[in-house]
Amino acid sequence: MKKLLAAAVFAFLGTSAFAQTSQGTVAITGSLSFNSTNREDGSDLKSNSFSIGPSVGYFVADNLVVGLGINYSREASKSTEVHYGGYYSGPYPVEWWLL
Repeated sequence: MKKLLAAAVFAFLGTSAFAQTSQGTVAITGSLSFNSTNREDGSDLKSNSFSIGPSVGYFVADNLVVGLGINYSREASKSTEVHYGGYYSGPYPVEWWLL
């Protein structure tokens, strides 16, 4: 499993080296995460969290993107019966530095 994960990481890093960062290019990015916790120390804490965040940007100059992103997250805990979710959005500027 570790070899498969390492191969996937190196493949991803290799493809990102050819990203187009010139003026007029549209960038579509995002994030996705999931976390599960199960403590067995007598507290019986069980919780799950999930987050997804797509974003889109526009290169206003070479290596400079300005965009807008939105994120949704949700966390649920079975031990305390707490459930909450949230949204946030906002603009972002990013300057790319190619290696």
